[in-house]
Amino acid sequence: MDKKAMAKAIFKYGLIAPALHMSKNERRAYFSSLRQKEYDVPFLGMKRYKVGTFKHWLLQYQNGGLENLAPSIRSDAGTTKRISDKVVQIVKEIVANYPFLSVSGIYRMLLHNGSISPGEFSETTLRNYVYKNNLRNSEEFSKIPRKKFEKENVNELWTADFMEGPYVPDGRKKRRCFLCGVIDDHSRMVTGARWYHQENCVVLSQTLKEALLMYGIPEILYCDNGSAFRTHYLYQACAGLGIALVHSRPFDSSSRGNGKSGIM
Repeated sequence: MDKKAMAKAIFKYGLIAPALHMSKNERRAYFSSLRQKEYDVPFLGMKRYKVGTFKHWLLQYQNGGLENLAPSIRSDAGTTKRISDKVVQIVKEIVANYPFLSVSGIYRMLLHNGSISPGEFSETTLRNYVYKNNLRNSEEFSKIPRKKFEKENVNELWTADFMEGPYVPDGRKKRRCFLCGVIDDHSRMVTGARWYHQENCVVLSQTLKEALLMYGIPEILYCDNGSAFRTHYLYQACAGLGIALVHSRPFDSSSRGNGKSGIM
């Protein structure tokens, strides 16, 4: 993908990213709000788009990732294919281990770990299968012991979190420090940790960048629902790197596993 195509793909993803984890009604309202605005499109200038265009971009991304948002469209886009029994079993294992992972996240995980190849089947096909077979609500998968949270391999799951630290002198006054930490679930190794005076997406990106450069790319980044973890930038970065970004259930700090205890 050349620079122009990449710029256009990132622009499209930046608009549709918030809709990836929305309900149908929320997505409809969100796209309706987008169509009322004018956008400075890379290499095209100011443009407006219809709701159908945003829906099309979302389907393109779900069916082929960031590259599928480039101007050239895949010839097999929209093709519906059967999910093999082997992949079905993998999907069931993912749902069992990550009960709060969205279908979009499951699809990206399948692509990232090589369980399926691009174009093998669409995210819509996977979504229909998951809900038709009631996997998300099945008692077989809903009650998962916390001990299953520990993964079998390094770089399979990283947990990121912020923790309040002490007040330290800063000139004539004192300011609170915050520790931004990232820990590998399997090895308990702290892959990233830095102290800051802020708790936001900028310091999170700095910590994650250092961790990625030092230890490689995890399959999943697991974090809470704070504003720092729900930015367009983080969604774009994870989409480009093939990382499944997973948020814990609100007010369920224990579901984040070993994050705080491991770092502290």
